Amino acid sequence: MLLACGCAAVLAACSDPAAPTPGPGSAGQTGTAGTASVGGTSASTAGTSAGGSSSGGSSAGQAGLGGSGGAAAGQGGGGSGSGGTATSGGSSAAGAAGASGAGGGGSGGGGGTAACPNAGHAVEFDGDAHTQMDSETNIEALPQGNASRTVEMWVYTVTKSWRNEHHLYQYGSANPREGAFGIDFGDGPYPNVQVYNNGSADTTFKVPQDTVKETGWFHFAMVWDAPSKTLRGVINGVTAGQKTINVSLTTPASKLSIGYSPTFSGNGGFTGKIDELRIWSVARSDAEIKTTMGQHLTGKETGLVVYYTFDEGTGTTSKDLVGNYVAKFGGNTQPKWATSEVMLTCPN
Repeated sequence: MLLACGCAAVLAACSDPAAPTPGPGSAGQTGTAGTASVGGTSASTAGTSAGGSSSGGSSAGQAGLGGSGGAAAGQGGGGSGSGGTATSGGSSAAGAAGASGAGGGGSGGGGGTAACPNAGHAVEFDGDAHTQMDSETNIEALPQGNASRTVEMWVYTVTKSWRNEHHLYQYGSANPREGAFGIDFGDGPYPNVQVYNNGSADTTFKVPQDTVKETGWFHFAMVWDAPSKTLRGVINGVTAGQKTINVSLTTPASKLSIGYSPTFSGNGGFTGKIDELRIWSVARSDAEIKTTMGQHLTGKETGLVVYYTFDEGTGTTSKDLVGNYVAKFGGNTQPKWATSEVMLTCPN
């Protein structure tokens, strides 16, 4: 913060000790006020600078008024305004108003871009209490048959998450064989997980323990690539397990079940939080997943067919941003809304 001296007694302390002693001259002129402008969503004062001060004249130039600088989401500061005009007196500059214009406090800077909403909320499940969440109807947009697809989400796990038949999600059906599509935690405990189709592609693998802890957030994606007949489990944008089979998937149309499996969760569903559930009609690469897993999407991205942000925070339903499919809380005990610590940026 730049401070201005307020009296002649301390003038010498505020002056440059190397500056020559000014001769008699006229008083410094009044400093020109900085132009005020408002940037961003709200204006904040860019700060008042010292106006032109004259050591030789009889009166000092008045301080220019500080402009209000832009402040959008804490981004972007005001520029500097023009200070008091220096006047000459005698053989040296008497009105030392700051040769570089130390007067007005900045013409308001162009405010920063609007802050992108973070994930905000998540849905919290308690598998021991048999919490459930389901779409109200079949979601026809879900990839069916042997079509390529990607299902991804942010997951917050605790010790109780890593148990046998405790599912993050499922759609399709256990009949016919190869007809389900979902994620669970294998036979547990940490660090075991499983991506499955209730058939040949069932794959159990371990999450990387250096990046995924027993308790905490991580990003989990499940990818089926139809041409290569390969199922992949992708953790934080890196494939951690995969399996290639010689048969095709037979996924039928169905509802989407979240936080449990309607066919395999006899012991209860998932315990923990789920946020940013996205389903695509394409097999996404690791690079594509990593690029967008930390971004808030618009719902209009190519290939995106279902997108639950879970940002409602109240009520007992959530609506996806692509086809307006509603998912509803259910089970013996309903899930609840919780704060999400997942921080998302705006898409490019």
